[in-house]
Amino acid sequence: MIIIMRFVKRVLDLSGDLKRKSVFLFGPRQTGKTFLIHHTIHEDRVNNLLDTDVIFRFSHRPARLREELRKNAFWVVVDEI
Repeated sequence: MIIIMRFVKRVLDLSGDLKRKSVFLFGPRQTGKTFLIHHTIHEDRVNNLLDTDVIFRFSHRPARLREELRKNAFWVVVDEI
């Protein structure tokens, strides 16, 4: 079985919003918020709290997020809050 994923151009353009200090993107489930983030931000830092390794890492040492901010890319995304 071959599954073809394609990006549907959205009316929402995050490029202007991403120039601010922070952005909160919310909406109904299964509407493509995470897909839009990955398509817009590409390889920058995305922390998905549904990933057990990520939630374990931050729940045991919340300050680790701040430490990673210093070392990594300009954007930091916390997904599935």
